[in-house]
Amino acid sequence: MCGDSHNSLLHDDSKINNKNNSCREEENTPLCASPHSSTTQVEQTATSFCCSTFLNRKSILLCTARVFIRNKENKFVPVRAILDSASEINIISSDCANFLGLKKEKLFLPVSGICGSTQNASRKVTTSLSNLNGNYQWDIELMVLPKITEFSPATRLDVSNLKIPENIQLADETFYIPQKVDLLLGCELFFEFIKADKIRLNDSRLILQDTCFGYIVAGSTEPNSQINNATSHCFLSRGMDTLDKTLRGHFGK
Repeated sequence: MCGDSHNSLLHDDSKINNKNNSCREEENTPLCASPHSSTTQVEQTATSFCCSTFLNRKSILLCTARVFIRNKENKFVPVRAILDSASEINIISSDCANFLGLKKEKLFLPVSGICGSTQNASRKVTTSLSNLNGNYQWDIELMVLPKITEFSPATRLDVSNLKIPENIQLADETFYIPQKVDLLLGCELFFEFIKADKIRLNDSRLILQDTCFGYIVAGSTEPNSQINNATSHCFLSRGMDTLDKTLRGHFGK
């Protein structure tokens, strides 16, 4: 996979020249506490998986949804999110956090991604997440990072032949247009979003999956010669709390 700092359903195939698929596991990436710390020095271990795949021309749709986040004025504002069951943490872009005016709290959290790449999150925000009708609502903690990913999808998709039922409310009605991503919502809440109904679109590899935000569109499109240089993404984000923080939480009870 690529070495970018993002999570596991998204990665940049355009940077990969391998002709054969391959995977390897990398272990024991040390992340050490400062020797001048007043607490015991500890060593962390990050485990990541690195995979290679040959480039193809089909476009894989990520699960995107319009969700609502409470801002500093206590109003719910629509933002665009990726729903990602492979991430241990929830992420918000710096631009989105600033736009919402959310209070940032200091922290130190190494975020591990593909090939063991790490990026330190130094801020987090706590707010509420809701759907359009407000009948689903969660309190949520989000790590603040400069950027989640490039525009998604990478190129505009031709949906003129898709036969989406008229009575279906899509979670992201413009899922086929390249746009920025404001949030990444991880596995903590992912399966709370999912509902039972699923519709497979005829003559395509796309599936409509019902969620509390509406139906998300997932799957792949047919190969398209115009997207052979498009960027693919792979998300695998893992937040690694320090051992010191864990011990403090345990003995502080």
